[in-house]
Amino acid sequence: MPRRPQTKGKTETQNKIVGQLKNYNGHYKDIDEIHEVLGKINEEDNENISQATKLPRQFLFNKEKDDLNPLPSKEIRIKYHLSLKEVHVSNKSMISYKSNKYSAQKKYIEMTVGLVAIKDELHIYHNKKIITKQNY
Repeated sequence: MPRRPQTKGKTETQNKIVGQLKNYNGHYKDIDEIHEVLGKINEEDNENISQATKLPRQFLFNKEKDDLNPLPSKEIRIKYHLSLKEVHVSNKSMISYKSNKYSAQKKYIEMTVGLVAIKDELHIYHNKKIITKQNY
């Protein structure tokens, strides 16, 4: 936000990551490749020396990690994972969900797609990429 110094650092950090993504050619074939490049950027950032502490971030993490609380149990964490239900797109370009039919693009006919209901919307995925959202 303009004239709000409290948010400037957070914004600049995010813009720096976008700039670094462009340094890796800026063209990606899928989300997996973006995750791979972001992993490299993250490793590089963790090895760099922090301006505030004059120490590498990875060194500080290793020093403090024993003081961190453990993650919640798997039963709690699983509630936050996106689990897709696999459905088949019919030859009429339709999928079924709770006894109702919803349309899909023709190019997905006879394919299996992922489906998840979030609030009052169906999100339909193919190869980890969202292809449509529909109200149900």
